[in-house]
Amino acid sequence: MRKIYLWGLTLWWAGMLCPVSGLAAEPLTVFVSILPQKTFVERIAGPDVRVLVMVGPGRSPATYEPTPRQMQALTRAMLYFRIGVAFEEVWLERIQDVNPELRVVDTRQGITLRSLALTRVSDEPETGPPAKAGPSHQHQPGRPDPHIWLDPNLVQIQAQTLFTALVQAKPEACEQYQQNLDQFR
Repeated sequence: MRKIYLWGLTLWWAGMLCPVSGLAAEPLTVFVSILPQKTFVERIAGPDVRVLVMVGPGRSPATYEPTPRQMQALTRAMLYFRIGVAFEEVWLERIQDVNPELRVVDTRQGITLRSLALTRVSDEPETGPPAKAGPSHQHQPGRPDPHIWLDPNLVQIQAQTLFTALVQAKPEACEQYQQNLDQFR
């Protein structure tokens, strides 16, 4: 990416304005809904951001309820990156009640969501006896498909949304975030 230096500021070719300064020592605390988002944010922000995940391994985003510890940690977060999973519909308003200053960023910005055609998503074959309890979950047909983290092209769009929100929250880290974003891409 091309840089132009102008009056102590770095103007990026893509139109992003980055102040030239050192990074602050205090890490920015952000929340994401699911694990893949954590990876994306960590790759873009690096060690400058503390990323906490709402729905951990082995949990279903369709039925998840935040723990009291998570609700407490949310009071100190600056950003929440939503992705469109089911629990967000029920809990995001409550989460914002806990921290009215929390900025919720929808990582689906700029993405045209396709409709779900399947009613069941599972790692198990459709033939044979009913599926055992395990890695499956239900979806309503016709609802927007929230699985945008599975498409590399859509991840690129999400990465730009993450970058923009992170820079708005911590402008002094813009250059580092831009370098990390370039490497991530």
